Amino acid sequence: MSIPARSRGELDVAVQTSRVAARFEQPVVEFIHTEGASGFLLICAAIAAMAWANSPWANSYFRFWEATVSFDFGPLHLSKSLHHWINDGLMAIFFFLVGMEIKHEFVRGQLSTFRRAALPVLAAVGGMIAPALLYLAFNINGAARGWGVPMATDIAFALAVLAIVPGVPVGLKVFLLALAIADDLGAILLIALFYTPELKLGPLAVAVLLLALVFAFRSAGVRLAFPYVILGIAVWVCVLKSGVHATVSGVALAFAVSSRSSIESKNFAPAVLSLLDRLKSALARDDHESAETALGAIETLSSATEPPLERITRQLHAWVSYLILPLFALANAGVALDADALHTIADPIAIGIAVGLFFGKPLGIVAFSWLAVRFGFAELPRGIRWGQILGSGILAGIGFTVAIFIASLVFDTNAQLRSAKLAILGTSIVAGMVGYAWLRWDAYRRATT
Repeated sequence: MSIPARSRGELDVAVQTSRVAARFEQPVVEFIHTEGASGFLLICAAIAAMAWANSPWANSYFRFWEATVSFDFGPLHLSKSLHHWINDGLMAIFFFLVGMEIKHEFVRGQLSTFRRAALPVLAAVGGMIAPALLYLAFNINGAARGWGVPMATDIAFALAVLAIVPGVPVGLKVFLLALAIADDLGAILLIALFYTPELKLGPLAVAVLLLALVFAFRSAGVRLAFPYVILGIAVWVCVLKSGVHATVSGVALAFAVSSRSSIESKNFAPAVLSLLDRLKSALARDDHESAETALGAIETLSSATEPPLERITRQLHAWVSYLILPLFALANAGVALDADALHTIADPIAIGIAVGLFFGKPLGIVAFSWLAVRFGFAELPRGIRWGQILGSGILAGIGFTVAIFIASLVFDTNAQLRSAKLAILGTSIVAGMVGYAWLRWDAYRRATT
């Protein structure tokens, strides 16, 4: 992905005023926004977790993540393992970012109109139904509750693989991104509706009231970040105490973030011209205080032209992609590959997940896409072929992050969770390799015929 325009402008100024920025900050920012870089880091984190969990220091891996971290503030007491703080706390920030991306797509992006949204949304629905049914076919009399695990697609990995395929049209990347975002919305609803073990209405009611207060602050034009941060943490705590998974609070808060700017860009120039005149006049009089006042007004006006949704998304992207998700992978991808683990390959849970991800995803995506086009609900993007839709469906079988996350909610025993993780990791690798090979072959076949 390219550097966002705002970030590029900030970087250009920094490079002109600082040698350090030119030498160090610019390469770092460019790397952060390199397409596929975050996916590569996720792979490294997963490999590190597997290596640690199968090393002579394997016991330290599991003890480290199960270390208890407690927090007390008056009557509030939270005591959870480090593993749970990552899955319940940091992943709420990840889903907050995902929620903002979903809202952006519905407001201004590929899901903003029925015609544009129909194909990726219906493809995502097919890509969730088919894997779930295939999983149930192997586990209907066993661990049937795990049907939601193979429904998830990992956006970062899927787009990272697609990015290294030469000659891929932009329309296919947009299709896969919109599909993955719709898929994430389905995963969020899945967590909220089906994987809430016990619902406590008191804390949930308080969370709803606090969320309403967030909307009220936004409507009143409160610009300070501090009240929103405090209310956001309070909403998270209440949702956590209610029994609903805490990550759902991140999505709810994301939809409270405004997608509109306070000042339209076209109105910025007339407003700032008079301020620039005031600034020049103040500088000519050597009136430092008036000059600073004018600069503060210009800074506020400039910031007000960017919607809060886009600003927060831009600021959170690097933290989520390069810290939270790799940390999640490091804490969750470690599976001990002993003799017992090898037997899990034939476990119905592992088979159901593997078949669901590798075969169910492309089957559901292609079938529902074809039906949507056949009955006139949607049309293929210009320059996109059915072979490429199949290739993107195979890549959608890369479950990894969200699939492992859902598995950690579903399975109660270590043996079941280990089976699920091995199936997810193995199938994600195979789906990535096969999807890449298929798209390369399809591009070569089209070029030579």
